Amino acid sequence: IWWTMQLTCILTITCFADLLKQYGNHPKRRYFDDNTPVSRTWFFRFLYTALAPILATLSVLVSIYWAADVFNLSDTSWELFNRRLIDTNKFTFSIMRAVQVTTLYFLASYANRVSIHVLYYHLLSRERQKAKEEKRKASEQAVTSRIAMWRNVIQVVIWGAWLLVTMIVFNIDNSWIVAISAGLSTGIGFAMKDILENLYYGISLMAGRIKVGDYISIEGTKGTVKAISYTSTTIEALDGSVIAFQNSQLFSKNYKNLTRNHGNVLSIIPIGVAYGTNVPQVKQTITEAVEPLNKPGYIRFIKVVLAGFGDNSVDFKILAWVDSRKQTYAESDIMEAVYDAFNEQNIEIPFPQRDIHIVSDTAHLVPPSKTSPILHADSIEEAEEQLRKQADK
Repeated sequence: IWWTMQLTCILTITCFADLLKQYGNHPKRRYFDDNTPVSRTWFFRFLYTALAPILATLSVLVSIYWAADVFNLSDTSWELFNRRLIDTNKFTFSIMRAVQVTTLYFLASYANRVSIHVLYYHLLSRERQKAKEEKRKASEQAVTSRIAMWRNVIQVVIWGAWLLVTMIVFNIDNSWIVAISAGLSTGIGFAMKDILENLYYGISLMAGRIKVGDYISIEGTKGTVKAISYTSTTIEALDGSVIAFQNSQLFSKNYKNLTRNHGNVLSIIPIGVAYGTNVPQVKQTITEAVEPLNKPGYIRFIKVVLAGFGDNSVDFKILAWVDSRKQTYAESDIMEAVYDAFNEQNIEIPFPQRDIHIVSDTAHLVPPSKTSPILHADSIEEAEEQLRKQADK
């Protein structure tokens, strides 16, 4: 009799869940899609993710109670459900308490999902509105990065509350937890110093300092942020390697976020010309060579300035905003254009030169003369030739 009742409940709940699934997957509704507004999906999600599992849990008690009622044992079954099977000072357990905790679990799971969905839709709407104002494409990576921290906070709050309620329902004594925490607090504090430091910096990073997809530089390493966790940040470098930095390292080593402003960096390219070259002509030549390279999101030429007087050249600096991700290519294009322009205008780019004079140590082999000065030679062959001439004389 009990199994007949239980099977009836199982089939009924399964049919109900299947109808909900078909209803929610309809192309006009799409209730399972995260992009669907939560105002349209919250009630459906409650029915599918909370009510159906709760009914499945309660069906066990209902089927037993229903079967027992056939033999007029309903009061006995109800008493059995509420009887404390385990009853101590530190823990109490009964079937009804277990069902209550299970029901609260499904409600907490529903609250967790809906809260994250509300937050995701809110951040996505703000990102789309901001992208529309800035006339750019909305970045889902930015939304994912922002929601990472809040998702964890929501989960800690909701599941922490569920755990506390569970301890109250089962009458779990928490005095032993307090005693152990007090005894281990000092040791745990020292042991978790680095972990807590990384957690603090991780929360700071996920609050908005760095987002997934940002292009950053740290200790000469440039790369794209692929993931941010509480303890570390993963970066994909330009050479394709994946590097994980501790969050505390990013702050101690003074990382640079190259995309938070406008995605460009100031490129300063030094170049020198020979002394005697006309300075205004050099500036005009460089300007005419670089200005045609101006392209939104790639190169924006600023100015040419006289930087100083070097040992071998008059030094200039070319200032330009370039895309941080394409800095190497942009600087290459600028230098190539300037080099070709200098060749066309016959402007010399000097390079270090050295004149080497060889002084031989054979000059003392030439005998001094009262009537002729001391002769010098620049090589051994020349010295031997002068000695032969002196001997002939």
